[in-house]
Amino acid sequence: MGGVIYILSVVAITTSFIVEKNYGIGLDSMSYSNPFVVIGAVGLLLWASQLKIESNKYINWISKSVLAVYLFHIPKISFPCAYVVINRKLYENYSGIEYLGLTLAVIIAFFITAILLDKPRIWLWNRLVANVSKIYSRKDA
Repeated sequence: MGGVIYILSVVAITTSFIVEKNYGIGLDSMSYSNPFVVIGAVGLLLWASQLKIESNKYINWISKSVLAVYLFHIPKISFPCAYVVINRKLYENYSGIEYLGLTLAVIIAFFITAILLDKPRIWLWNRLVANVSKIYSRKDA
């Protein structure tokens, strides 16, 4: 059921975007406060909650950097709206399937970049915690 809700919300968001672009009226189709976006997020959550995923070392490796991915995609934190600038250039120069493919490639590149930038932080943090733990364990002895 969650998958159906998600697909219907994607159709509604796409329709809203087309109406907004062509006629200048409608909801802000790409806003997080758009009701279709909220319903789609709930649908995606319901669908994902029904998946039976075994423990996987790759998923666990990526999941350690989910906060970094989230922080990296926020325009005020990442490069000055880099994604928006790149996406606008793609939209101006490509159309149809090319645009969609390149946009997907940019999204994946941002995702991978955020994860790879976070791995040194995780390594340093683990070293720091290990050293602090050694110091405190000496004091307790």
